[in-house]
Amino acid sequence: MWKAAIVDDERATREGLLCHVPWRALGIEQVRAVADAPQMLSLCREMRPDIVISDIRMPGMDGIALCQTLRKSLPKCRIIFLSGYSDKAYLKAAIELSAVSYVEKPVSIAELTRVLARAVAECEQLSGWRQDAHSAALAAQYAEALHRGDRQGVLAAAQRVREALVAASPDVSALHGTYFQLCYQTERRGWMPQDEASAIEALRAALDALPDLDALHGALTERIETAFPTGAQGMPLNPKVQDALRYMQGALSDPALDLTAIARQVYTSPTYLASLFKKEMGDTVRQYLSAMRMRHACGLLRERTLKLYQVAQRCGYTDANYFTKAFRKAMGMTPKAYREKMM
Repeated sequence: MWKAAIVDDERATREGLLCHVPWRALGIEQVRAVADAPQMLSLCREMRPDIVISDIRMPGMDGIALCQTLRKSLPKCRIIFLSGYSDKAYLKAAIELSAVSYVEKPVSIAELTRVLARAVAECEQLSGWRQDAHSAALAAQYAEALHRGDRQGVLAAAQRVREALVAASPDVSALHGTYFQLCYQTERRGWMPQDEASAIEALRAALDALPDLDALHGALTERIETAFPTGAQGMPLNPKVQDALRYMQGALSDPALDLTAIARQVYTSPTYLASLFKKEMGDTVRQYLSAMRMRHACGLLRERTLKLYQVAQRCGYTDANYFTKAFRKAMGMTPKAYREKMM
């Protein structure tokens, strides 16, 4: 759906980005790359990209001057700068151009993928839900509450976004774009998934299967509850248990995920974590992890394009047959039957 253009005078960088960034998983169907500013200006006149990825220091016209020019003809274009230099003047100029981000070289594909996901979410939001001062303020309120760790503030901000969407009556694609942005931010609070591209694809698939605002808001609320969990008694959780839950959510595809691995990530002993987790959650780590994987599987099974073995892998099962048995035991039906029921 979206188009991206890259300009960088280093051939290795251009080819590396073209080959290794998960463009299609991000919803970017067309991407092209050129070596300098004049070629980029020509490409943008022809292509009119939604996202521009630009090196800053290039021979002749630099990236800042280039994007200042592009901004005049492509005012809604999302800009991402690449630079091997730490330069406050360049950073200030990037901010003035409302750049999505400033990514340092050598480029981390995982970091750029996260930045591109944010850029795509902004494109989707701009395409249908008018990005006026009010909607921008609502999005900022949500992000700020999320950053503060304010559970009630996040829920309140999410409700204000919902009310604004009801009033605006945007089309379905705009609804999905808005909720993708909010869900993406929420899922990434605290821990990043090991496979960012697969996580983005899974989130898109889960949201695209939802038909209306109520369903999308429900999906966001579920993610908020996961990001800010409460214990079996409804009380706030111990920070160690919160960290464990966030790590588990981001590492569900790892077959080696177990109590020992989780304890290592949250800097405590397996024995202590097991006792604390059982006390606060009412389940063992193993029981809770299995339930999380089944919930994740249910979301993935709504995406028709995913094969059963792919769903199994994304839920941390290396054997599709074993996954089928585990799913049937937990859900009372096979994955195939569940998928058919949901269609």
